[in-house]
Amino acid sequence: MKERLFLCLLLPEVDLSQDNFPHGRISEDLKELSLQHGLFPLLYTQIKRKRELLPPGLSSEFLSKYNHLFLKSVTLSAINESAEKYTLSLLQQNSIDAIVIKGSILTENIYKDPNCRVSSDIDILVRREDVFSVESLLLDNGYKQEDNLSLRYCLSRIHHVSYVHATGVNVEIHWNFGIPYFFDITSKTIWSEVAKDRCGHLRLTDEMLLVMLFVHHHSHSFRELRTLVDILWALHRFKETMDYDSLADRITRFGLARVVKLAIFQISRLWPVYYHYSGIKELADKFGDIKLHPLVSRYFDMRFDKRAKKSIYRDKFMARLLLKNKLRFFISLIRTVIPPRIAIEEIYGESGMLALPVKYIRFIMWRLKEWSGL
Repeated sequence: MKERLFLCLLLPEVDLSQDNFPHGRISEDLKELSLQHGLFPLLYTQIKRKRELLPPGLSSEFLSKYNHLFLKSVTLSAINESAEKYTLSLLQQNSIDAIVIKGSILTENIYKDPNCRVSSDIDILVRREDVFSVESLLLDNGYKQEDNLSLRYCLSRIHHVSYVHATGVNVEIHWNFGIPYFFDITSKTIWSEVAKDRCGHLRLTDEMLLVMLFVHHHSHSFRELRTLVDILWALHRFKETMDYDSLADRITRFGLARVVKLAIFQISRLWPVYYHYSGIKELADKFGDIKLHPLVSRYFDMRFDKRAKKSIYRDKFMARLLLKNKLRFFISLIRTVIPPRIAIEEIYGESGMLALPVKYIRFIMWRLKEWSGL
């Protein structure tokens, strides 16, 4: 019952009937659930907004008891905002186009509240061809790379690289939304969907923002409730202005149809009543002919009463079954095990052709050992 109330409070349009109220004091349970899923700021603001719908004892107890946690998240949000503005300004002063994805762009455009969602890092998108200039600029201005992976390696394998701002805030520089060979999305594709808002600031179109959220959900193997809530709120926010035919066309072209189908399935399981309105049903109807294998649906069922053991590598393998076809699935496995030569040379150093097969074998053995956990 506490899970049902928790999920209900996360909805953009909260509909609380009396049978949603568990007996006893549940403030602690709601707090723990929200912290577990990174949704405490949203839960707090929702209880504050909808307190007239809740029993007075519940709302007043929660708001007073956990006000210090909310203020802590507000402080973190302010620190992130400062680091974000400084980083964007630094890039723009050096004629580098950059936009924020996730984080503040979601609070401004989807939640309409800067304090209801706090990120652990800042996600900034740049053009792929600008990445080396961006790294030089950041390192020259006191940022430090978070790990030891070279930029050339990251460009050949993944979609972002992380740096640490002087405030301790992590800044992720993206040139794509996800692993480049999973979906038919390139840096140029994304930037063709960047437009200026009414204030003249660059931002993703609404359709591309949703595409980004779906790719992000796949990147986290469909396990993040917070990302699913982002998708839910985005569909609600854009329901009156969204061109669903245009959105469906992008989703199909990018190879995301199965990903979207699964996300909609998860929403229908967690919020069965809400599924039928707020833009979700309209999008679901566009992919009515897409069928998910029952094994995949059961595996990624996010119901709270299903406590499936999580394995990051099993999750990632199963998530690849949602790529657009079998060929893309097998290509993704091959490219993960056998990376391009540049990646091997960045790890083991450059050498002649005779030593290259040995280095590939070392990499493949390491990868298999990592997957198996041996």
